Amino acid sequence: MQKKRTVSLKKADIFVYMAVIFLAIGIAAFCLGTKKQGLGKSALIITVSGQQETIYLTDQVQTRILSGAGYTMQIEFSSKQVRVICCDCPDQICVHTAPITENGEWIACVPAKILLWLQFSGESYDGIAG
Repeated sequence: MQKKRTVSLKKADIFVYMAVIFLAIGIAAFCLGTKKQGLGKSALIITVSGQQETIYLTDQVQTRILSGAGYTMQIEFSSKQVRVICCDCPDQICVHTAPITENGEWIACVPAKILLWLQFSGESYDGIAG
C-alpha cells in the first residue's frame, strides 16, 4: 500500500508565490501602460537619411512621396493611421507592414533609409472604459 504524500506550504513559500504574482501583475500593467492612446496632437515624424521632419496629423487623408538612398516611397497618413502605399525598394517589407495606429509604432525601410514614427503628445491615458 502506498502512502499519500502531503505537501505543506510554509510562510516563506506563500510569500515567494505572492511576490511573483505581484511582479507579474506589475510587469503586465507597465507593458499595457506604454501603449497609450493619444488625446493631444498626433505627429508623424519622418526621417530620411538622417534628416527629420515632423507633420502634425489631421483627419484629412494625405499622401506624400519620399525619396531616400535612390528609392522612392509613397505614404498615406491621417490622424487615424499611417501606411506605406508603395516603395521601389527590393525587399518590400515596408509595404507589407501593417498600418501604424498607436503611439510609438514605426515603419522602417532600411534600403531607402526612411523611418516613419507615430507620436502622440499632450494628455494621454492607458485605455478607454466604456
